[in-house]
Amino acid sequence: QSAGVLICLSWFGEEVCLASNQFCSLPVPLLVLQQEKKNARSPSDFLRNVLGRPVRVKLNSGVEYRGILACLDGFMNIAMEQTEEYNVDGQLRAKYGDCFIRGNNVLFISAQSNRR
Repeated sequence: QSAGVLICLSWFGEEVCLASNQFCSLPVPLLVLQQEKKNARSPSDFLRNVLGRPVRVKLNSGVEYRGILACLDGFMNIAMEQTEEYNVDGQLRAKYGDCFIRGNNVLFISAQSNRR
């Protein structure tokens, strides 16, 4: 497991979160959001909750990656650990220790309750 730091601060009335860990050694903007309700679950709440946990990342091409979300920046660039790559038919293609995905390829990120 990689140790990370998440720093949140207020900037022009919006919450800015910065993340740094072994993959993102420099603090980078994670998300800028306007908080409307304290009890509302926002995308940034979801992303904070899944950092360090198993996720599924589906790309625009249909290829899917499953692994531990290690780092995410404001451009949706993703670093994952213990990653498995699945083709569009859902068949396992490869296993990687670390995986880096460029954000413009990401269709969605979802929490994965258990690793298969």
